[in-house]
Amino acid sequence: MRRSFALLAVGAVASAAVVVIGCGETKDKPGSGATGSVFKAGAPPTGGGSDAKDKPPGVVVFEAANCNNCHATAGAAKVGRGMGPDLTKVGAKRDKEWIIAHVRDPKAHNPMSRMPASGPDKLSDKDAGVLGEYLAGLK
Repeated sequence: MRRSFALLAVGAVASAAVVVIGCGETKDKPGSGATGSVFKAGAPPTGGGSDAKDKPPGVVVFEAANCNNCHATAGAAKVGRGMGPDLTKVGAKRDKEWIIAHVRDPKAHNPMSRMPASGPDKLSDKDAGVLGEYLAGLK
């Protein structure tokens, strides 16, 4: 069993520490065809709710990766402690590439960030792209 973590702390000021808590578990087993996605290999993202088919793909990834344990957006309500910044208008300041880079290595943008890095083993490149596009569109 491995853990996935809340991934975004976009727009944090260099002097501010962003606290991130561990989030959802994935239960992919060796040899199960796991792709590093927050979703089971071959299965479409569900976001865990019955209304996932009505949600934009970026919101589904945001919720399935448990980003909303620390962050809120206009499309996904905060469900956890909410220690990360609200990302409702993050796209007004950051583009898709910056956001994806931040998800992959938050300390590159803010050395004091406490958000865990998320390589392709935790969030697939495809899911990171969908997430980055969604967040960059929030203006």
